[in-house]
Amino acid sequence: MDQKDIDDLLTKWEALPGNLAEADLNAHFFIPLLHYLKLPFKVGPTIGSGLSPDFMVYSADQQPILAVETKKRDAAIAAIPEDGFSAFCQQHPLYRNAVGYPTTGGNNGIKQYLGEKNVTQKHLAPFGLVFNGDFFQIWRRVEGLVMPLTPIQKVTQNNLPSLIGQLEYCLSRLHRGLTISVWNQKGGVGKTTNTVNIGATLAMRGKRVLLIDLDPQTDLTQGLGINPDDFSDQFLSLMDQVALKDNKQISQILKDLIQRKQFPTTEKKLFWARCLTWEQGCT
Repeated sequence: MDQKDIDDLLTKWEALPGNLAEADLNAHFFIPLLHYLKLPFKVGPTIGSGLSPDFMVYSADQQPILAVETKKRDAAIAAIPEDGFSAFCQQHPLYRNAVGYPTTGGNNGIKQYLGEKNVTQKHLAPFGLVFNGDFFQIWRRVEGLVMPLTPIQKVTQNNLPSLIGQLEYCLSRLHRGLTISVWNQKGGVGKTTNTVNIGATLAMRGKRVLLIDLDPQTDLTQGLGINPDDFSDQFLSLMDQVALKDNKQISQILKDLIQRKQFPTTEKKLFWARCLTWEQGCT
């Protein structure tokens, strides 16, 4: 989307009143946004038993990529500052209905549109969006897991371009893997143990797993039976090739670094794990 389109959307958003019916929000802002994204879309399609998102956006080859649930603009939500906005929305029925929380009677929300239970296979989209002119949140489906990809964000004049950029980024990267980060500044709290167990569980379910160890202590690397001293020069070599933009050599170094290990399970079954050993860490 070029700057002229962004400027036009900013003008349209600034002209929206604090209270605005959903149909008017769609007509005056959201449909122009979809046109600027230059992707085909349908209004209110039926995608499963009793399920009809406000919009379904498709790729150039007509594959569903984004389900959208819009809600009316509410002056009470618009008046909330960014600090505390997320907490306020989480308790507001408009947001909760847009997501599809059953406690508010919601049964036509993003959770349902991205779920696999009642949606026909040809209508399953990898991403969802809830939007009312003020709250903006992208959701994601990874197989049977439906989860928020971004926090609840308040639309402002300053951040509207970046929010649109988030949406464009997701729609141009439909098949990115799911990244799970295990993070804590304190040592000895089980980060490495949890990482190994999560990775092993996913691997045993047939998923392709990449474990990343960036800790100089290399506990994860060693815990997987890999000697970090055997791979002490590869990182520098890789960086040299990146500087030279030698993609062929970069690819070859990464392939050579991948270590294929076989581990026994408590059920005495064997499964293979792949680790990318990088300098003093297993990635």
